[in-house]
Amino acid sequence: KISTKYSECINGIDRTKGIVVERNKMTGAFIYEHSPFHIFWDTLASGDENLRFDAFAAVAIDGVVTEKELKNQDLTDLKDEEGNPLRDENGKRVRYNDNGMLPFDDLTLKAFVSYAARAGIHFNGVGFCNYEALD
Repeated sequence: KISTKYSECINGIDRTKGIVVERNKMTGAFIYEHSPFHIFWDTLASGDENLRFDAFAAVAIDGVVTEKELKNQDLTDLKDEEGNPLRDENGKRVRYNDNGMLPFDDLTLKAFVSYAARAGIHFNGVGFCNYEALD
């Protein structure tokens, strides 16, 4: 569970703040969450992401990844299931780039996933909202 407050949304249709409801008319609006993509990207807010699951799979216990395991996966030193440096299919070290979005004292996969899930909200298409963590 990730409790979050969203505010000051920019409309993805016309880039204005919020929506305008004309008198005696109906206006549609939608907010959608697509964090399943964001949480498996290897970088935050760069536009140059790779979809990865290696770091999650490395800490899975019997095929399940909990918050505890995510907290134990250090973004600055990702490990595979045997405790060795996590490497991609080409043998290169797997790196996650938080682009300075995470607190310097919490560079874990849990913090990365929480941030990505909160930021994965869109308003009326590609619009964005400000957000505040409530937990």
